[in-house]
Amino acid sequence: MGIRYYAYAFDADLAQQAVDDPHSILSSDPLADAWGLEPHASVSVATFEQVSPKRDMLYLDKAWSALQSLTCPTTDVPDAGSCYRMFEGSVTMHGLGWDPWVRTILPAEVP
Repeated sequence: MGIRYYAYAFDADLAQQAVDDPHSILSSDPLADAWGLEPHASVSVATFEQVSPKRDMLYLDKAWSALQSLTCPTTDVPDAGSCYRMFEGSVTMHGLGWDPWVRTILPAEVP
């Protein structure tokens, strides 16, 4: 199945909470949110209708590496770096699993 990539929006009044504990802003089952599955179900039927409002969640999945390449700052386009902050990380693989890469971008950091 592989590793999946998501972006969640949060209201400005939750910014400090998002910085202190990013996982408190994230869904406990983002794949279910993206595919319209019942959260945490071992067997479910996908509706393929995103559960979270589209303004609050972006299902990036296979676009992740392309977005890294597209937004990576270069000598020709050094200002691309502000967008790249959202995509610059990678998960850390180990044993039979991985540690997620989580980044909080505050409203003031969004151009």
